[in-house]
Amino acid sequence: MKKYLEDFWLLFENLEEGAALHEIILDKKGIPCNYRFLHVNSAFKKITGLQDVIGKTALDAIPDLEQSWIDQYGKVAIQNETTSFENYSATLNKWFKIKTYCPEKGYFLTIFDDITGTKQKESDIDSLITSITNLVIEVDKAGKFINLWTNDERKLFLPKDQLLGRTIEEKMGKEFSDKVFSMMEKSFSEIASFEYPTPNNYDEWWKATVSPIYHQGSFHGNFVISIKDISEIKKQKNIIAETTRNLYEQQMIYKILVENMTDIIIHHNINGDCIFVSPSVTNLLGYNPEELLGQKIFEIIYPEDMPKIQDSMQNLFNPDYYSPFIEYRVINKKGETCWIEAFATPINIGDIAFISSGKVINKRKKIEEDLMLAKQKAEESDRLKSAFLANMSHEIRTPLNAIIGFSSLIEENLHDSEIISQYANIIINAGDSLNALINDIIDLSKIQANQLNISKSDCEIGPFIRSVFEIIKALNKKGLLINYIIEDGLSESIVELDKTRVQQIILNLVNNSLKFTDTGSIQIGCGINPKVDNELLFWVKDTGIGISQDKKEAIFNRFVRLENQNTKVNNGAGLGLSIVKGLIELMQGNVWVESVLDSGSTFYFTIPYTSSNINQTFATSVKVDSLSEALVLIVEDNIHNNFFLEEMLKKHTKLLSCYTGAEALDLFKNNDVNLVLLDIELPDMSGYDVIKLFKEIKAHIPVIAQTAYAMSSDREKALEYGFDDYIAKPIKATILLEMINRLLLKQ
Repeated sequence: MKKYLEDFWLLFENLEEGAALHEIILDKKGIPCNYRFLHVNSAFKKITGLQDVIGKTALDAIPDLEQSWIDQYGKVAIQNETTSFENYSATLNKWFKIKTYCPEKGYFLTIFDDITGTKQKESDIDSLITSITNLVIEVDKAGKFINLWTNDERKLFLPKDQLLGRTIEEKMGKEFSDKVFSMMEKSFSEIASFEYPTPNNYDEWWKATVSPIYHQGSFHGNFVISIKDISEIKKQKNIIAETTRNLYEQQMIYKILVENMTDIIIHHNINGDCIFVSPSVTNLLGYNPEELLGQKIFEIIYPEDMPKIQDSMQNLFNPDYYSPFIEYRVINKKGETCWIEAFATPINIGDIAFISSGKVINKRKKIEEDLMLAKQKAEESDRLKSAFLANMSHEIRTPLNAIIGFSSLIEENLHDSEIISQYANIIINAGDSLNALINDIIDLSKIQANQLNISKSDCEIGPFIRSVFEIIKALNKKGLLINYIIEDGLSESIVELDKTRVQQIILNLVNNSLKFTDTGSIQIGCGINPKVDNELLFWVKDTGIGISQDKKEAIFNRFVRLENQNTKVNNGAGLGLSIVKGLIELMQGNVWVESVLDSGSTFYFTIPYTSSNINQTFATSVKVDSLSEALVLIVEDNIHNNFFLEEMLKKHTKLLSCYTGAEALDLFKNNDVNLVLLDIELPDMSGYDVIKLFKEIKAHIPVIAQTAYAMSSDREKALEYGFDDYIAKPIKATILLEMINRLLLKQ
């Protein structure tokens, strides 16, 4: 009976139903007159309200106990019977539903539940299926009932002997039967269970779990179907799916259940020594159960998680403490970290020990981590969007204010040419600032969307650096000393790189230096990176205010702006250095800054390159006045833009202008046109269609695409369609005249 006590505890301690093991007491005539409590589970105490009854007789614990209870239990214990009944205890003022077994003559086991509430509200049972709440069925491969167990035989609707030998489909419906057969095939390799609503009440849900029965490692041939009412569990997040198996088949049924559970079951003492480990540990963590027996389970737990496990174990001895699920990490046999969700129950048979069950939740933790990362990214994106809108509102309105304001003032001062000239320069500068800002926004958007293309072409280092230097000299309004350095042997080298983007990077860095350098010098330079083969090293060095160490990384982030303490300069959208970093990374380069506060900064960046074998020659520009005899055809549908181009060019060349593609073709055929300025978007046809017809008529006449499309990909598209060059709006006169001059030289 001692062995049975241990089995009783392991099997029944965590049942929701009350369970108690008793010894019957006979008088001298052999008639039952009392019984003694040998063991009870926690639910017994909760349901009956009786405490500390172990070792006591029933009449000691319940002095007014009715004799009918003793007679009923005596019959079970003496005649070795199994029976189910419902009975009312006047002493406890409760109705009980009771199942009794005789594990050994002279002893009896009761499994019971409080059905007082049910008795008060009970209604007629509509059908077998809608009444089942807890049922265990053993079926063969054909779906015939072999055996079944329930905590209330009235729920069977038909007597048990009339169900045995019948099929699931006959008694539980075809839909249920089809799902069971489907689960039978899956049950050999995974948890085979399904949930479904009751036919007459879609607020009630059941869960059915199908498991093959193994005996000593071999398939028994039959299956166990466990059906449980999970209506309340459905409403909660924590799903507890402990299925009641054969209650009277002691240790053998217990082993079958444990061997087929997918969760890990571990029985260990308070020191962590493993007494039992379920076979599922092999599938989930890679260990054989024998490897862990006798070993300390704490050795495979992640060290940082041990404190919370120890705290949880201590709290289990607090009677007011409800054991929650706990999540922690373990190390599997491969040395990998696995997340486990588990709960432990203390047992007090002999030495203090615990039964812990757990499952691997790596996928769930990964989903949680991904969701948290996505949340953080979304919050950061929202923050950056707000910062972007705030910055753009300020940066766009500032030049617009100057453009609109001084345009109005010009109307008020039409008589004063000096003031008009002054205001016009301000408008031009504000327009340039607005155009630069729009270009920065577009570039940054393209970089972030990974849609900015790098277009490499042959570049002779010396002329390239000198041309950038000339632009910088024009930008220098503070009288700073500007110089450049090209390392020996590199000036005449021709390499392949994106000249436009490298120039953009250098000018962005120089503009940054010009903002924060009031006196001294700015130097640009180019050399070979001594640390990496086939990599150019560029630098921009200034004697400005410098950058503190804590801001050297942040300055490359969007919208970050430093302040010149001497002049309070902090204008700009804070996009320039972010664009620099994005462009350099697109070209597989690196950028960094070395700086001493109040002494200056040097920005370095590297760009991989490939040598070119093409001997490149550079055209020599001629003066604009040489264009006076040329005839230029302007094709622009916007009346204001058309007028602007005419005003820009009328002092330098002869002009024809029109607004449609058809007009352009007629003028092109009937006049000795030397060059065409062709808009891409025309009202009657595309500029790409017009250029094709132009080249069929006079292929040697240069045609310049002039358009509001300003991406590098737009330039490439124009050149592919046959345009000789490309200029983006807004158009500057000096750039356009230089382009016309260069193209007419080819002619």
